Amino acid sequence: MIIKQTENEVKAAIRKYLEAHGYTVYRINNAGMNVAQKGERPRFAFHGTPGFSDMVAFKAGCLVVFVEIKATGKKPSEAQNSFLNLASTCNSIAVWADSLDMFVDKLHKEILIFEIE
Repeated sequence: MIIKQTENEVKAAIRKYLEAHGYTVYRINNAGMNVAQKGERPRFAFHGTPGFSDMVAFKAGCLVVFVEIKATGKKPSEAQNSFLNLASTCNSIAVWADSLDMFVDKLHKEILIFEIE
């Protein structure tokens, strides 16, 4: 049985896991908001770089992990996939996950590949 979680619930679980395993974690707040100047109608403005991961984690020994986090059943956008592909070519681990279990599985597989290379 799949337990549905919001993106924020998945983020909290992944952050807790990483910190418990010795990572320093940074949450990237890459979002949009409604803005308006005095007398103008509000408009939506995006702040940040489209596709950049939700979280970046560092561990001593120069291991860097980029994580794109989704609510259960959701998938990354094309821009997010492009960023993850780029980040994975830069001597780092880059994964997306919609649950803690998915993240742990992907992280362990990537660490094994990372250590072999």
